[in-house]
Amino acid sequence: MRKMAEILRHKHRMHPNSLANIEGRQFKKGHSGNPAGRPPKDLSLTSLLKVEIDKVPDFEAQKGGKRTWRQLLVEMWLQESYKGDRILFQSLLDRLEGRVPQAVIGEEGGPILIQLVPVQRAEES
Repeated sequence: MRKMAEILRHKHRMHPNSLANIEGRQFKKGHSGNPAGRPPKDLSLTSLLKVEIDKVPDFEAQKGGKRTWRQLLVEMWLQESYKGDRILFQSLLDRLEGRVPQAVIGEEGGPILIQLVPVQRAEES
């Protein structure tokens, strides 16, 4: 069987010097490219928030209340949106209704123009 570099050289007609950079850096069979693996989920902010958000905070419990952080945050979100906080109101709408898609258009509403610039290879110089 031919070496991977030979296959790539033939298939993509790449300069041999660029393939030399690839050779020797490819993953070996049976070895992970990420030996430490993904970091534990219990250390992420999202996982910590998920644990805490459904708890009743101390200041609420001391008043005899039973509202969780989630409930308190939603109430605050609604109250501040009602008072005129446009950023909170917009984020509330985005959560409830979904974000409005934005069209990608070019100048004066026309199509987007992409200009390709030819690149000279070292062997062509």
